[in-house]
Amino acid sequence: MAVFNKDNLIEHVSRYNDSYSCTIERVQFMTGTIRISIDVRGDLSHGPIPDPMSSTLGLIDGTSLVKKQLPIGENFTVGYLDYPVDESFYTDGKTIAFQYSSDNYMPAKLFKFNEDLLAHSVFIFNKEKLEKNESRYDHAYCCTIEKVHLFPFTIRVFIDERGDNSLGPIQEPTCSTLGLVDGTSIIEPQTPSRANFSIKEPFRYLDYTLDKSFHNNEKFIGFQYGQFDYSIAKLFRLDKKLIDDNNLELW
Repeated sequence: MAVFNKDNLIEHVSRYNDSYSCTIERVQFMTGTIRISIDVRGDLSHGPIPDPMSSTLGLIDGTSLVKKQLPIGENFTVGYLDYPVDESFYTDGKTIAFQYSSDNYMPAKLFKFNEDLLAHSVFIFNKEKLEKNESRYDHAYCCTIEKVHLFPFTIRVFIDERGDNSLGPIQEPTCSTLGLVDGTSIIEPQTPSRANFSIKEPFRYLDYTLDKSFHNNEKFIGFQYGQFDYSIAKLFRLDKKLIDDNNLELW
């Protein structure tokens, strides 16, 4: 877990005026979550302090926020707000900012995001760490699994699919399945809950729902590309040792 105390932030106050302000005391990167600990003050001269649950986290663009995210949860009782980690939101070198409650408060620039910070929020398997990283049809058609990210409730599989069209077009990636491997087949195969194939992304990815059925000390999680006849790539075991050694909180 990475922690920024307020003195390590670029700015640590989101302010409405001299009488109403929110101090960001600490920012914590945890698996799948960024936690913003705040201290909100106001003298009630302009009415009650606004609701913290409308506070947003986003990327700074001039003086405003883009790609805004709202906090997880339904109420604010413990002095912090949790925001989901979604890699499509974070951009290397961009400044992440926090804005309390509404557009009437000024955003506070927190820090520049980089890949090292992502590693504190997402558990990453690069392709070299996977048991197998190819789902292959034949020598001309192959899908390489470039990396796998584990978020709470999500497995994200980054793929690079190739084919020479000698047997027709490449099969549809959103038909690819994920599940526990039993012999030569996948048990109760899942199809993706989400897919991102934007040309702007360096890797395309498929998201699958991660539930406790994947927690297995013996069986590998496997990925099979396309609709039919591609081999199964055994990726990794989501076993007790992996979870305990890396303090993963996935459910």
